[in-house]
Order: sequence, then structure tokens, then C-alpha cells
Amino acid sequence: MHSTRLSVLYILLTSSLLASVLLGWSATPKQGASRRVFLDTAAKVVPLVALSSPAFADDEAASAEPISVPGTTPVPSTEENECIARLKKQSDANKEKYAQQAIRSDKLSNGQFSTQYQRPSYFGVRRTNGSFEMVDPSELDELMKSGKVESTFDKMSNKTVYAYK
Repeated sequence: MHSTRLSVLYILLTSSLLASVLLGWSATPKQGASRRVFLDTAAKVVPLVALSSPAFADDEAASAEPISVPGTTPVPSTEENECIARLKKQSDANKEKYAQQAIRSDKLSNGQFSTQYQRPSYFGVRRTNGSFEMVDPSELDELMKSGKVESTFDKMSNKTVYAYK
């Protein structure tokens, strides 16, 4: 195992030197090449050479089990992860709904986004002390039928004003 890692290191070093020779890299700044350009280019070439190396094939065959890094927790597989399983189940349940939404021609119409503006409406009812109470329309109807609240039209604000008796 140790000799394979040394051979891999040797292959990486020789491939980076080979890349520098093939790409015509030199350390002289007058040719416009820099160390960063060399490293960027070598980073693209070296994995291609290293992955095609037979030394990696032997190393991969020897280590069939995943490598664990001390101090880290392994990522659970998708079978173990409850959240992913729940999301997959939800996605499968809504598959037909999502397909219908994808077919819709008015994907960006106002109807798609107007639901955010559908807020409950309330009416302000003036109390006897001058403060206001906000009530929903069904509660206002009940208060009007029971006679606890009266409505008047205010000409100045051009609105109907509700007040407790």
C-alpha cells in the first residue's frame, strides 16, 4: 500500500513536470506566464494523467470500504435519512400536480401571485371612549343585528363609520 502511494506521488510529480514542458511554461515573467497560470493549467492536466494511471486502479480495488476521517460524522445514506425519505414521498404524492403546473401556459400570470394579497378584511368600530376595535365582517354583522353597533355615513371622509351605542 505504501509503495503504491509513492508511485502515485511519483506519477503526479512527473506529470506536472511533463505538463510544464508540454505547455511551454517558464519562470521568466517576460513571456507572460506566471506561477498561478501554471498551477491552473497543471490542475487541469494532472488529474487526467493521474486518473488514467494503473496505480489508482490497484489502490481503489484494495480499499473497497469508505475512508472515515477522524472527528467527522459520516453522512447517512438516503435510506437512513428520514428527511430525504419524507421529501421523496411528498414529491411522489404531488407528481401529477407538479406535471399539471409545468404544463400551464400562464405560469407568470397575476393569478399565480395574487394570493399573497388576499388578506382578511376588518372593520373599525369606535368604542364609547374614542378608541377603535377591529372586528371581522361576520362579527360586525352579528353586532349590527343585535343592535350593539350602529352605522353612519361620514360625509367628510366619504365612508361608513361604525360605532358602539
